[in-house]
Amino acid sequence: MKGLSSLTLDLGCGYRKRGDVNIDIRKKVKPTVIADVHYIPFKNRTFDVICCFEVIEHVISPFKLLSESYRVLRDTGKFILSTPNPYFWRKIAKTILFGRAYAARDHISTFTMPVIENLFKKIGLIIESMNYSETPWASVYFKNNKFKDSVIPIRALGMRQLLVTAHTRENDHIARAQPLRSIDPR
Repeated sequence: MKGLSSLTLDLGCGYRKRGDVNIDIRKKVKPTVIADVHYIPFKNRTFDVICCFEVIEHVISPFKLLSESYRVLRDTGKFILSTPNPYFWRKIAKTILFGRAYAARDHISTFTMPVIENLFKKIGLIIESMNYSETPWASVYFKNNKFKDSVIPIRALGMRQLLVTAHTRENDHIARAQPLRSIDPR
């Protein structure tokens, strides 16, 4: 791990490890830490950047994943999320052709911009940008584990993913003292 002054956490890293600390529930992908993203095993306010690429659609409680991420994110931290775009033209075409909504077998949920906005607002994360992207796993954001601020706004139909960057408020300690709702709003 790098120095404690700037730490990046990759939630549900899979075989692509982008963080200083990489969490996955699957032992075979050899993460830094084997853990469930619903219960992140770190102290409050540990990480400067948390990335969660193509994970939220697989979890039972997206609210719990985001609550835990918020808990371990430093007061001026960045949170980056990507999830498949439910409006991607191939998904719509498969729905029309096969007469049913098409989703990957292991996806529990799908997310649109309003759903993400609502979840982030309830958690306390402030959205900086939310756009559709063609780039798988948002790898453009990480080069040598450094966060890049730019997101290119692109039309939804032709794009595979929804990318979101968010942050906590500066001097957020007063707001964080309020307990988070323990009931999943889904």
